[in-house]
Amino acid sequence: MLKEIFRKNRKFMLLSVATSLIASLATLAIPFLSNRLFAQVADIQLINVLLVVGVMLGSYFFQVLLILLRENAAVNVNEKNLRQFLDKLFHVEYDTMIATGNNNLIDKVAALTNSIYQFMLNDVIQLVSAVVIITGSLFWLYRENLFYGLAVNCLIPTTFFGYKLLNKELGRRSKKLQAVTSKNFQDIMSIYEQPDFVKQQVHFSGIEHLMAQRIQEIYQAHAEINRFAGTSSQIINFLNTFVENAILLLISYQVAIGKTQVGSLVVFTLVISIFFDAVYSLNHLNLNYTRLKVNTAFYQEEISGNLETTTGTPVTTIEKLAFKAPTVTVGDTKFSYPLTAQFTPGDVVYLAGKSGAGKSTLVRALLNVRPVTGITINELPLNQLDKGTLRGRIAYVPQSASLIPGTLRENILVDTQQSPEVDAKIQQLNILQPLWQNKSLDTLILRNGENLSGGEKQRVAIARALLQEADVYIFDEVTSNLDGTSQEIFFSEFIASLEKKIVFIISHDEGVAQYANRRLTF
Repeated sequence: MLKEIFRKNRKFMLLSVATSLIASLATLAIPFLSNRLFAQVADIQLINVLLVVGVMLGSYFFQVLLILLRENAAVNVNEKNLRQFLDKLFHVEYDTMIATGNNNLIDKVAALTNSIYQFMLNDVIQLVSAVVIITGSLFWLYRENLFYGLAVNCLIPTTFFGYKLLNKELGRRSKKLQAVTSKNFQDIMSIYEQPDFVKQQVHFSGIEHLMAQRIQEIYQAHAEINRFAGTSSQIINFLNTFVENAILLLISYQVAIGKTQVGSLVVFTLVISIFFDAVYSLNHLNLNYTRLKVNTAFYQEEISGNLETTTGTPVTTIEKLAFKAPTVTVGDTKFSYPLTAQFTPGDVVYLAGKSGAGKSTLVRALLNVRPVTGITINELPLNQLDKGTLRGRIAYVPQSASLIPGTLRENILVDTQQSPEVDAKIQQLNILQPLWQNKSLDTLILRNGENLSGGEKQRVAIARALLQEADVYIFDEVTSNLDGTSQEIFFSEFIASLEKKIVFIISHDEGVAQYANRRLTF
């Protein structure tokens, strides 16, 4: 997967490589120019000092220009990657969305997008810069002193492979950490996503009691991985710091006894400093790459590994729908229905049964969101149909209306193209007439429709279904928040307009049954 991502973004990576080459060469230029400058301490020319300063300023401004160009390109790269990942998330299986949590999945998608951006932007730059700087520094050190060159050269494989082993173990532990934090944060979010429940509590202690163990598990997992990472990396850092300081002490001693000029100490200090900075950056690079691999593994396991099948027979219209002892699988549980019935356009079906009998589970299965047998459409098994075109022919209005932060128009249209004609059609819908008293199509709807009443939320959801112009309509307790008069108007007018549709109505109000011409009892 990573190879494919890098291939698609190769132009952006080339721009990052060009930026890093220029930056690293500019970094190396300073000590090399300083070496020439301090070669003869007694004969330092102002023009040479100005040359070094000019190179520093010139490289700075040129790097800033490249950064601006790179960041402009990064906007398109990040947008493209995030859209691609969200498109995959759109096709994740229904039960995976519920089990893992959409908030959690979106957080991980965002983390993967940011990890890719971080790697292609900063980490590629660090890698190229580190290689160039380490190579140039070693070349200079070997030329000046073979012993010093060998000493720092031995640190490269020790440091790199030491951190590689460390980060490999961190990657394994990070997957465990991710699983713990994801589950527990999802549980915490599920509590705070219910403000009515939260505000019913007198003290925070009640909420705190529910979250205490989850919070403890999260930060115990963090502490375990940080203890391991901190102690292990300290050993490698100590070795590098010891060699770095030993070399500088030896050079200082040679200056003190007159065997080396002060200028050499200055240049050695610069070269050693940028060399070890480059070596340390390799560790940072390895750590970020490990994080990227962990995020990629999560994406492949939880998203790419749980995608719905997209192949099947396209559904252009639904002319016949049949139940033949259907079975719906929800997780590890199977719901079986001893029903045999066939439905054609014009059938308005009232589903009767006790609460918990599985009425909603059965009709929701018509959208092919779960493994199901015993349901056919146009005499074809449900699982042989194309999911996208099937869902385009079925309008499902659940008991809890789904609303998004946006305008009222956006909540009704979703993916329907906006136009003056469509706006006029929306405003003429009888179900929405009460809303126009204090709202317009441009009214902003808050998250979860907090600025709408329960009845208004249901009206918006119903209007969205009406604009879909489907062949099958499913209304699951959709008028529970409407007053008796509004409910009567809705069913009497709406059902009359659906004489060529198949309609399923779920309601605990037996009075609704009068608007149906068929009854299905569970």
